[in-house]
Amino acid sequence: MSHSILRRAATAAVALATAAVAQAGTLTTNGWLFGAGEAVKVAAPAYSGPAGGFSGTLSGMADERFNVGPLPMYCVDLGQTIDIRAGNAFSLGMAGDEAVSTFMLTPIEEVFDAEVAQRLGRLVSFADSDAAGVDDTASSAALQLAIWNIVYDADGTLAAVAGSGFHDTHAAGGGRRAMADGLLAASTGQAISKDVYVLVSTTRQDQLIWLDAASVPEPGSLALAGLALAIVAGGGRRRVRARSR
Repeated sequence: MSHSILRRAATAAVALATAAVAQAGTLTTNGWLFGAGEAVKVAAPAYSGPAGGFSGTLSGMADERFNVGPLPMYCVDLGQTIDIRAGNAFSLGMAGDEAVSTFMLTPIEEVFDAEVAQRLGRLVSFADSDAAGVDDTASSAALQLAIWNIVYDADGTLAAVAGSGFHDTHAAGGGRRAMADGLLAASTGQAISKDVYVLVSTTRQDQLIWLDAASVPEPGSLALAGLALAIVAGGGRRRVRARSR
């Protein structure tokens, strides 16, 4: 067989392997998390419109852990938009699926710096720790404001303070602003109990999601598992030696 034929065969094999890997799942939007958003107005970046959580479902992912929903989604990108009406579907992938995916499921540490990632992790862990903490349009809007404040500002308040870029400018938004400030303050010492991801897109609004933290075996369980594997391996070796005699 000539070298050119070998090269073509190798190229075809790589293409087939890449196609097999690049199998995007689906993000399906289900509308507003609590039926609607609430009007807010903020500065730097300027935004005036509804705010609150969306609902989404992830399906068709190769890693079954990410086939979940409905789950909360919150915007971390005021530069783009997304159509969240129920039934809208977007391709969703992980590393390696860029060519076939509208959204990329990305660990938060790969999107934001360590401090912002940790603050967001503490915030959503706190908000999710109490089922009654974020349970209506007002509290959902407040959580969205708190998330934006972490992403776009370094302070811990929605009030306009010296050197503050992002703040609430809505004349009637005092109640939501106070709730957002309360979430930011209360989550400061919260332990992070969630695995947090960003649905990153070049054409749609990036979304923040979180899942229960992946379970890690206890050290004792790992030791027992290792012992069991060693026993099985040892038994296999003994059988091989017995057959070879």
